[in-house]
Order: sequence, then structure tokens, then C-alpha cells
Amino acid sequence: MIRKPLTLALILAATTAAAAPLPLADNLPAGKDGALSYIGKESKTTAPLALTLKPEGGATVATIPQGGKVTALISDGKGHTLVANHFGLTGWAQPATAADDNDDFPALEKSELREKGGDPIFNLRYLPTLGKATQETYYLDDNGKQHQGTPPEGKPEEASPYYEVYDHLLDTALKAGGATYRIDCSTGMSDDFYCLFQPAGAARDDAATLSGRDYYLPGNGYVYTDYDDSGSSYYRKRQKWALDGKTFKEVAQPYYYLGLDSTYHGNYENKDAPLTLTDDSGKKVATLKAGDKLTLLLADAGYDCPANARIGNENDPICTEARLLIKTADGTLGWLLLDYSKDAPSIDGLHPLAG
Repeated sequence: MIRKPLTLALILAATTAAAAPLPLADNLPAGKDGALSYIGKESKTTAPLALTLKPEGGATVATIPQGGKVTALISDGKGHTLVANHFGLTGWAQPATAADDNDDFPALEKSELREKGGDPIFNLRYLPTLGKATQETYYLDDNGKQHQGTPPEGKPEEASPYYEVYDHLLDTALKAGGATYRIDCSTGMSDDFYCLFQPAGAARDDAATLSGRDYYLPGNGYVYTDYDDSGSSYYRKRQKWALDGKTFKEVAQPYYYLGLDSTYHGNYENKDAPLTLTDDSGKKVATLKAGDKLTLLLADAGYDCPANARIGNENDPICTEARLLIKTADGTLGWLLLDYSKDAPSIDGLHPLAG
């Protein structure tokens, strides 16, 4: 008997059929076989749901308890669904058996530093049963000695000396029974906002540093940041962090969720340049002109930056490229590879001078 090889359609059908149904209150539209398709549907879980780094599973990005809010973003055409949780963390949805230490946030209180009559400089949201807000300003002199209050002003005829100024905003544990951390925040030398997490009773040198302005500490042992910093990233990032000794390590996601309605304005120099979107294979799927509306859906968090696109410190290089998934006004999905070392596209919501 001659056995015929499975066609691509049959393979995809078998893969889709084998995928476990997701515990969601709403039915999701069927995806397109073998192609990315947009879903964009909000729902709630009817049982615990895990978001994983790979479509088939692997490392867990976040866990959503029963009744948690989710947004189904895209189907990969192979039976897998990319989902964002309430905070905007993304992962491939898988049924889960438990939701211990999940990533839904309970009711949190806020400690903030605000300019007089202005917007908040820092927001730290914490679990009140684990922490207490404080409000103390201090600075360090050239010898590292701490002084209360704000630093003195220099003489009019002299350049003002630079002092490191901090605001002690919160004392809290990251989880029940865990160590207490003193959290001091600073705007840095050039608005490079960050906070220090210093274990109670430890030396200042033992503090871990985490960049950001909006922090969430929901009591599950992790710290979450929502940071749109034009100086360090081309786009807004919602991130989850695990504290490992004196270092914060990011919990990897497959994509950063953007979800931003935007407009293409041509390239920065050539305003008439078209914008080409491709599929995974590099085949053109859409061409946009200046003035066209679009939605920035996702940024590829795992993009492997080529060596010739890395600049700056070799131990902590800046990548001049970014890979984004875009939805056009007619619903077409396509990838855009940005290269900010050249005449790059001008798109609302992106930061071309990051780094």
C-alpha cells in the first residue's frame, strides 16, 4: 500500500483538533489555517489559565485565576491563541490546574511622589497588609553621606554641584513572610527614573535597582512595571520582574502588548516613502502611505538583534532595530522591521531616539 504524505491543510487541521479547549466564558472566532489572524476579544476565564512563552507551552509568563479578565489577541493558525492578561502581559494560552501566586492584582494602595500642581513622578502600588507608605527626601554628598531634605543651592556665580536626591516612598514585603524592603526612588541625572529595593538591615550597596515610574507590588513575590520611556525603549513596556539577590530578572514574554491606535507619517526624511508590511516569510501583505491609520499590536520581545544592529556598550548594547506586528485599517496583519540607524518610519507612539 502506498502511503500519501499529509498535506499542510491536514497537518494544520490535526494540530488544531489536538489543541485543548480554553476555559473562557466566550467563544473565540476560528483562526485562519496556517496564518496569523486578529481576534481582539475580551473575556473571562472559567478555570485557571496559564500564559506561556511558547505556543506549545514551556516557561510560564503569568497565571490567571478563574474569573480573571483576558484579551484574546491573535491566533497563529495552528490552534494556539496569544492572550494578554489584565495588566497587559502576553503569553500563549494553556489550561492550568491551579492558580496559586497568580498574576491578578488584589485591591492595592498607592504611595506617590508628585510635583506641586503637576503629574505624579512615581507611583508605587502595594498591598496594605504587607507595606506602609512613607514620605522622606534626602540626598547624598560627594562622600556618599546621607543628608535629610533637599540639597543646598550653589552660589550664583558658581556651577551648582550635583547631588543624588532620593525619596523614600515605601517599606514593604514582596510576599507574606518575606523580607521587608525599603524602596527609595530617584529621577537620576537625566530623568533616568529608577527605584532602589534595599533589604531591611542590609547595606545600601545590597539594594537592587529597577528602572520605572509606575510599580505594582501585589504581594505574590513579583514586581511589575508599566514604563513608556523614550530614553531607553522604542515603545511602552509592561514587564514582570523577579528579584534574585541584588538583581531584578525579567520574566520573559513572547511579545510586549502595545494595543495603540496610530498613524503613519512617512519616513523622517522622505515623507512620501511607503510602509511595507510582510508575513513571517517576508512576503509583502500590505503597503501603507503617509496619513494611513494603523494599530500597533505587538512588539517582538524575543527579537534576535543582529550583530550589525548593536551599538554602544558591548556588555549592554542598544539594538537599532525593532520588530512590530501591525494591523491596518482594513484588518490586515503584517510585520514591520524598523531600523532606526536609517531613515526610519515616523509612527505615533514610537520613540526613534531611544538609547
